[in-house]
Amino acid sequence: VIAVFAELESDTIGSRVANAHEHLRREGRWTGGRVPYGYRAVPNPNGAGRVLEVNPDEEKVIHEIVDRVLAKESLMKIATDLTRAGVAAPGHHSRQPNGKRSDSERWYTTTLRSLLTNPQLLGYVIEDGKPILRTDGLPLVTRPPILDMRTWHALQDELSRRVDRSE
Repeated sequence: VIAVFAELESDTIGSRVANAHEHLRREGRWTGGRVPYGYRAVPNPNGAGRVLEVNPDEEKVIHEIVDRVLAKESLMKIATDLTRAGVAAPGHHSRQPNGKRSDSERWYTTTLRSLLTNPQLLGYVIEDGKPILRTDGLPLVTRPPILDMRTWHALQDELSRRVDRSE
């Protein structure tokens, strides 16, 4: 009997936490975890908690990467150049002092592809790898986008073309 009540209480707590995170996301607040590359967590200027704002240094790196991809440069060359230049990779501990981070300063083609196909670059709020939708069915946008929609579509078209041709 005690085990049944303990399981029920655990489920109730899990549900409350999930609902709290959903509420915070819809308010535009950061719920924690890994900060997406191109953003940084800062105190919420409108109240409690933290929000994400564009990290200008990482935004420049993203735009440079996008420009090079659209200019038909290979992801391998871009990754090699970023590593040689000492640009901190998305998982590097220097990007975020909290939480477990990698010590790797290397960029990989998989890292680039993951970064460039992440809809968070459009300011979308993501949960479980998918954009959260508003009641009208459109993606929830609570932070400034790094890429505009036109650039995003051109980038996705170029990346898709490379997959079709095995890069």
